[in-house]
Amino acid sequence: DGVEVFIADEHGNALPDDVTGEIWIGGRGVATGYIHRDAETRASFIELNGRKYYRSGDRGCWNRVQQTFEFRGRLDSQVKVRGFRIEPGEIEAVLTSLPSVHNAVVLAVGEPGSNCRLVACVTAQDAPEVEQDLMNKFDADVVAHWRTLFDQTHEISAPGTRDFTGWNSSYDQQPIAPSVMDEWLDGTVENILHRLPDRRSTPPNILEIGVGTGLLAQELAPYCARYVATDFSTSVILKLRQKLRMSKLTNIELSVAEARNLPEFEPLFDVIIINSVSQYFPDMTYLTEVLDALRSRLAPDGVIYMVDVRNYCLLETFHASVQSARAPQLTNNELLPRIAKAVQDEPELNVNPCFFHNYAKKTGLTPRIEPRRGRHATEMNKYRYDVTLSRRPECSDDDLP
Repeated sequence: DGVEVFIADEHGNALPDDVTGEIWIGGRGVATGYIHRDAETRASFIELNGRKYYRSGDRGCWNRVQQTFEFRGRLDSQVKVRGFRIEPGEIEAVLTSLPSVHNAVVLAVGEPGSNCRLVACVTAQDAPEVEQDLMNKFDADVVAHWRTLFDQTHEISAPGTRDFTGWNSSYDQQPIAPSVMDEWLDGTVENILHRLPDRRSTPPNILEIGVGTGLLAQELAPYCARYVATDFSTSVILKLRQKLRMSKLTNIELSVAEARNLPEFEPLFDVIIINSVSQYFPDMTYLTEVLDALRSRLAPDGVIYMVDVRNYCLLETFHASVQSARAPQLTNNELLPRIAKAVQDEPELNVNPCFFHNYAKKTGLTPRIEPRRGRHATEMNKYRYDVTLSRRPECSDDDLP
């Protein structure tokens, strides 16, 4: 048909069978060049021995046994994603033109076809202030996202002392049953009371980070000399302040503050509680900064008590449980992609318990990791744990049998 295809080296010399080179195409079907793109035309449309050839940029070889051409990829980095030819180098050039980006690599990830996608990896400029600005902006964006969500969630409060607004199940997004939440609250209060300092002539001082609807504050304040509660949501604090005016509790102080930017408090606190809010921290650096800030406000024999820390080691198991409950009709093979995507898209902070052991070792605290306990098989009891970081010389995990 007047069409010639052969495998050539960079100079247009034909290569032997089974040797990989560039696919050159010649004959009547070859165009004369690109419109208004002279440089590209000169590079790709070559006249050789009186005949015009098109350098495809594709790598291939002639399979002598099967008598077929084999495609071996591209000479350049060009990729095809959902039918579009894309030059990753062009995207990399745009990324590296940004003032905060030092280097960039763009890759096509996934099987060829509809599942293929572009992924960009960048390194920041070697400037501490640039990297810090990026981290601060990310932290601020995450905190702002959760603050907006909390403000919207708590626009309408439930009546009564125990307001479980916002405590919804991950399985069906419906409110968790009051009886289940009552058990969770009673167990948490009991655990905290056991951590109050013994043999003290004066009641303890408690600081709570993430007071929410005041579940713990209203249960623990009667046992305290002073109960300071903070939350990053202004609307949450305003609603709780209004609710407390109708109660007999006069020793609760409310303050709008982000977890790592707390106001100065005097005196120091015997117990500092982070109540089921660590999952909303942007990253591990933020968590470390929060713990560092709290240590400076902790009494010499005080404890930091973290409630409901999501367990990173059980993250995949947790999402497997959720996805199988949401779609019980699916087979295991059909569930696996859903589970993998849920893990990849996980918006909340999950923490490996080993982090707290390492942090305690560096800071001279005594760690204790305990699973949540209860009669109900809730996601809190199955996939979360509580942490105690103590300045008291008490039993740690390493001493447990």
